[in-house]
Amino acid sequence: MLPLRCVQAPHWVLSGAKYDLDFVNNRYWGGAVVYGACTTSYGRIQSLVSGPQNSVSAAYAPDSNGLLVPTAVFVPRITKGCGLWANRASTNSALWCRDMTNVVWTKTSVTATKNQTGADGVANAATSLTATAANGTCLQSITLASAASVTSAYVKRLTGSGVINMTQDNGTTWTAITSSINSGGYTQVKVPSATVLNPTVGFQIVTSGDAIAVDFVQQEGGVLPTTPLLTTSAAVVRSNEEPSFNDPSGSFTSDGLRLIKEVFVNGSPWAVCASYSGSPVSSGFLIASDGPPSIGGGCDGGVFKFQGASTVNTGVSGLGNINKVCGRVNGQGAIAVINGGALSSYATGGTNVPQALGTAITHCGLGNNGAGTSYGPLDGYISRLTLWSNNVPSDGQMIDFTR
Repeated sequence: MLPLRCVQAPHWVLSGAKYDLDFVNNRYWGGAVVYGACTTSYGRIQSLVSGPQNSVSAAYAPDSNGLLVPTAVFVPRITKGCGLWANRASTNSALWCRDMTNVVWTKTSVTATKNQTGADGVANAATSLTATAANGTCLQSITLASAASVTSAYVKRLTGSGVINMTQDNGTTWTAITSSINSGGYTQVKVPSATVLNPTVGFQIVTSGDAIAVDFVQQEGGVLPTTPLLTTSAAVVRSNEEPSFNDPSGSFTSDGLRLIKEVFVNGSPWAVCASYSGSPVSSGFLIASDGPPSIGGGCDGGVFKFQGASTVNTGVSGLGNINKVCGRVNGQGAIAVINGGALSSYATGGTNVPQALGTAITHCGLGNNGAGTSYGPLDGYISRLTLWSNNVPSDGQMIDFTR
């Protein structure tokens, strides 16, 4: 835990901010972020951001250089150059996702050797696949009910220049990934989402002698792949990932509720500014609770929604594309802006007036609403989150902060 409150705000803090959480650079003003695992007594957590409710032993997320970084259970997944990650619930049904020498992978005219440095930088963690004849394959059959699913993997070319294909329907359909991979590093590639019964996933190397390195094969429900889940002999589940301002149990005893206690008080004006990137198929939550506030939108190329105000301009779609948003609210209503565009307003009071802490707020999470519905999970990362109380930014500052 880092002590963060000083007499004067550091130079990097946005003007007048009460809290400024710069996840990209691991610097925080006004509160603390816990990097250790959460205890079972959630009320003891002294943080603004506790770990996600994650049911796996470890989860991975890329940093800005593409290196996959492992994070233990209940620890916030914060990676350098990206920020705080929050993914939807998912299950990786592809077993031995890093080790294609295992018998669950059927090799035909392909030699598999676990001798490659992995996408996480660990030596001998990933597998090389070398074709010993034309159209060699390495496949795994998975017993699953018919459902929309997507198969992905981290792949790097080792030798040759021939066609490399992937499948999730036992080769009935092959997807060429040739143009997406290179010898310089791993790229996450995918088979387009399709409804498949009992998928058979894997690779085809068209040219004899060609070789690739493969890591973190993932077969999961949905349209787009999430960040990797490590498997060995059994499928692995990720719960909806909801880094939170307070303890995951939803009580009010945690010091992590400091943000709500000190910002959303007695109808005082408040504001929020965020930089984030998320899935192009989900609006995504930035802040979500069972009472005010709930803030989200934009990463699917739609509008940013803030306390009743919806921006005129739209967000930039897709993971890796950064959106910058800002919203301000007082007794007259709410104002919102995205990516330096035009200000939009919702000129009314009532529910848009900030409320004192009360029973309507039962939890407050980042990047997910917990249930994974409505706006849904961000399926991406928050790079920076800044909040103001009373001393809120002006119209001009809101536009400047989001350019």
